Amino acid sequence: MKTILFLGTLFFISIINAGNPCKPDQDKIDNITKQIIKTWDIVLAGVGFWGDGINKTTASKINAQFGRYSSQNLLSLFVIVDETSAQGAANNSQSNLKVVMNKKFYLGFSNGDYLPFTIGGGNTKTNVSNSTRYPRITYIHSLSTVLSDSSIKKLNSLFQKSELEVIKIEFDNNQIVERKISGGRNEKLIEIFNCFTKYNEENPIIIKEQDWSDLPPNQNVPEILPRNADNKISFSNSAIVDAVSKEELYNRAIFWAKNYYKNDKFEINSKDDGRISKIGHFDKMYNVGKQAKEKTSHTYTISVFVKDSKYKYEISDFKCIGEDNKENTLEENYEMCKLRSLNKFAKYINQQIFEELMKLFKVLKDQ
Repeated sequence: MKTILFLGTLFFISIINAGNPCKPDQDKIDNITKQIIKTWDIVLAGVGFWGDGINKTTASKINAQFGRYSSQNLLSLFVIVDETSAQGAANNSQSNLKVVMNKKFYLGFSNGDYLPFTIGGGNTKTNVSNSTRYPRITYIHSLSTVLSDSSIKKLNSLFQKSELEVIKIEFDNNQIVERKISGGRNEKLIEIFNCFTKYNEENPIIIKEQDWSDLPPNQNVPEILPRNADNKISFSNSAIVDAVSKEELYNRAIFWAKNYYKNDKFEINSKDDGRISKIGHFDKMYNVGKQAKEKTSHTYTISVFVKDSKYKYEISDFKCIGEDNKENTLEENYEMCKLRSLNKFAKYINQQIFEELMKLFKVLKDQ
C-alpha cells in the first residue's frame, strides 16, 4: 500500500562500513508488508537543550534518515528528548511535544536558502527508566515526508553550493523546535545523501499503469490509489478506437462534456489541440466522531486528448473541501486516515473514478 509508513521504530545509529561507504544502515524486508526497506542515517544535532516554551532542562538531539520504503522515498527526522525526573519516571507521562500531520519542517542553509516540507505522518515512542540513580523518560518523535523527484533535485542543488545550518520543526500548539546542525556533520550528510540518490538513480521507482480501458461493470475495486512519478494521485491511460477519426473522437468528447456534466465547468480547446478538460466532483459523508458526520466535496480535473483512432485520459489535481470550506489535497486527506480506514477510503475514491470513466468510455467507444 502506498502510504507513509514510519521508520521511527526501525531507526538505529549508523554503523559505518569502511569497505562499502554506501552500505545502507538498514537493508531488510519488512516482516509484515514484505516491502524492501533501505535507509541511510545520521545524527544532525547532538545533545543540547530546548529553548523557550519547553523545559530548559530537557536534553535533546535530532537524527535524520533518507530512505526507500517500497515504492516511496522518505526523509524522516527523529527528535529525541531525554527528560530527567526527580521523582522517578512515570509510565503514563506525556511529552510536551506532539507531532501533527500537515505541519511543516524546514531545512535552512548557510546561503540563506531553505526548503519547507509537509509532515505526512509521525508518531512518538516513549522509553521509561525508573533507575534509582538516573530516573528519566526518553521520547522519540518521528516525522516523515515523501521526497518527490523535484525535492531530491532541489536538495542536491543546495548541497552542492551550501551547507545545512539549521532545522526548524512545527509541533502542535504552536510549539517550535529549532536546532543548529552540529559542527562537521555536513560532510557526512552529503555522503549519505549521495548514497541515497545513487541508489535512487540505479533503482528508479516505477509506477505501474492500470489498464481501465475495458473496465467491466462489476469490477473488483482496487484498494490502492494510483500515483504518478511526483507521488500525486493520478489516473491515466490511453486506448485505441479503430477507424474513428480525430475529429469524430473530438465531437464525441464534446458530447460527453456537455451532456453528462451539464452543471460542471469544462474547457474546450481547438480541434487542432484535440483536448477537452472539465472539473468533476462528488460528495461523501465522513465520520468525524462516534455520532457526527461531515460532508466533504471532492473535486478533480479530467482531461481527454484525442488523435486519429486513439484517445488518452488523465484525472488528477484532486481537492477536498469540508463544511468549514477548508481545502486540502486528496493526498493530505489520504495520509490523515487511520491505518484501518485506508483501504476503505482508497476503494471509495477508485469506485467514483471508475464510474466517471465508464461514462467517458461509453461515449467515445459506443456512440
